[in-house]
Amino acid sequence: MTGPGSVWVRDILDKMRSMPLPLIDGGRYSSSFIYVDNLVGGIVLAGTRDVARGKTYHLRDDWDVTWRRYITDLGAIIGKRPMGSVPYPVARLVGRACDAICTPLGIRPPLTRMAVDITGRDLDVDNTLAKGDLGWKTRITYQEALQRIGVWVMDRYLKGM
Repeated sequence: MTGPGSVWVRDILDKMRSMPLPLIDGGRYSSSFIYVDNLVGGIVLAGTRDVARGKTYHLRDDWDVTWRRYITDLGAIIGKRPMGSVPYPVARLVGRACDAICTPLGIRPPLTRMAVDITGRDLDVDNTLAKGDLGWKTRITYQEALQRIGVWVMDRYLKGM
């Protein structure tokens, strides 16, 4: 999920501000994000429609946005950009080492296996059932989401630093 204050905004910006942030496998995979307002809309529909009883719905926005584009667009808000690319197997080994070393010491790892797995693989989901059963659709566009995130970054994130 993305939106103002999201971990997928804060953590990426924190890393870009403190160190070079490479993309995993060139950032070529779909980010499969859902903007917070779009998620809430889907939850409300699923919770209020009889047709949804007993069903599982996958919600994701209809944005065609790769990790490369998302991270590049976020970085542009603060004047930063991703630096290079790391192959998935190498990034996974580094994430595993960071998890093994940092976690027992109570230190937040700079890279985790989970982050590598999320950004370095195609984890796209099909939202067709939610659209058909619930009439759910993406209401906040990617550009509008970025604009709202940008306002939050300038008004709250950067002022808190």
